[in-house]
Amino acid sequence: MPDKIIIHNLKLSCRLGISEEERKDPQEIEIDLEIARDLREAASTDDVSKTVDYTGVVAHIEHYLKNKECKLLERVAEEISAEILRQFEVDLVLIQVRKKALKQTDWMGVELIRDRKGIKPSRAVGFQSS
Repeated sequence: MPDKIIIHNLKLSCRLGISEEERKDPQEIEIDLEIARDLREAASTDDVSKTVDYTGVVAHIEHYLKNKECKLLERVAEEISAEILRQFEVDLVLIQVRKKALKQTDWMGVELIRDRKGIKPSRAVGFQSS
């Protein structure tokens, strides 16, 4: 099972939806992230530079989504995971993005797993869905 940084239930806003009307105003989305990286050196040295600074990850996602407009949750999830892989020294990202979409449900969402090679690994890597 890989080491991982976990960010759970991050609430942010972005312009999202199929129709222009739906994208007119920003709406809240929720994001869960599991970010795989070997954390042994950070644990042994107590040095933040040897880990993934989760406040930096959150700030980067907030900045990235600020002027973003997407039709699909799939695109939001894909672009956030690609940005994390580009901007931070991590091996793998599991992301779940969800929003309130139907009155009959609490939320609707998507979950993606991405690594540096762009290959979706097996769920056997040890990540657990929220």
